[in-house]
Amino acid sequence: LKEMDIPLFLIILGVAFVVIIIISIISFIFGLIGSLITFYDFKLIRSKNDIEVSYGLITKIKNTFKYNKIKAIRISQSIIQKIFGFVTVRIEVIGYTVQTGSNKQTQTIGMLIPLCKKSEVNTILENLLPNYIPLEREVKAKNYIPFISYHLLFSFIPFALIQIIAAIVLCYYKEFELLLILSGILWSSYLAYIAIVLVERKFAQINSGFSLKDGKLCIFRGSFGQETIVMRRQKIFFLVLLFLVLSFANP
Repeated sequence: LKEMDIPLFLIILGVAFVVIIIISIISFIFGLIGSLITFYDFKLIRSKNDIEVSYGLITKIKNTFKYNKIKAIRISQSIIQKIFGFVTVRIEVIGYTVQTGSNKQTQTIGMLIPLCKKSEVNTILENLLPNYIPLEREVKAKNYIPFISYHLLFSFIPFALIQIIAAIVLCYYKEFELLLILSGILWSSYLAYIAIVLVERKFAQINSGFSLKDGKLCIFRGSFGQETIVMRRQKIFFLVLLFLVLSFANP
C-alpha cells in the first residue's frame, strides 16, 4: 500500500483540537471538584426577616442578611448548565456577611443557591423569596446593539499583525510554502472566530428582553449562557442603571 502524505497544517490543527479538548475536560473536572468542596453541606434557612446561607468542607462559610435589604436576585445559566437543565441563583443585598473562621466581611453579591434544577427555581423562591419569582419575558430586544462588539470591531488587528510579522520573517528565509500554509490556517481561524462571534451576538439579541408587572421588573440577557435579573419596583432605577453599565462593560 502507498503511504499517504498528510499536510502539515492538518496535523497542526488535529493536535491543537485534541489539546483543547483535553484541557477543557481537565478544567471541567477540576472545576466540578472545586465546587463540590466549596459548597459541601450547603444549607439555606429563613427565620422571620433573616436568611442564613452556610456551606463548606475545608473552610466553613456562613452568610446572613436581612430580607428587606435585598436589591435583586440573579438567576444565571452557563452553557454547560443549560445542557443539563441547571441554574445558579445569586443575590444582591445590603449586608451580605461572609464569615470565614473568626473573620467577617461584607459583600453586595453573594451565593443563594449554587446549583438547582431550572424547573425547581420558582418552587424554591416561592418558599424563600416569594416577591422575587421571575416573570415570563414579554418584550424582546428589537435593536442591533448586541452586534456592536469590540470582538468584531478590533479582532482583525491581531490577526493582521501576526500575518505581517510571519510574512516578513518567512520571506526573509524564503519559506514561501510555509508562509502559504500558515496564512491559510491564520485566516481560516479568523473566519471561524468571526462566525462564532456573530452566532453568539445573535443569541445575545434573541435572549435580551424584559418584563414589568405587579411592581416587579425582570431583565433577560445573555448569549450561549443566560441570566435573569429580578427586582422589586422600589429598586428599579438602580437595576436599570446597573444593567446599562453591564451591557456596555460586557459587549
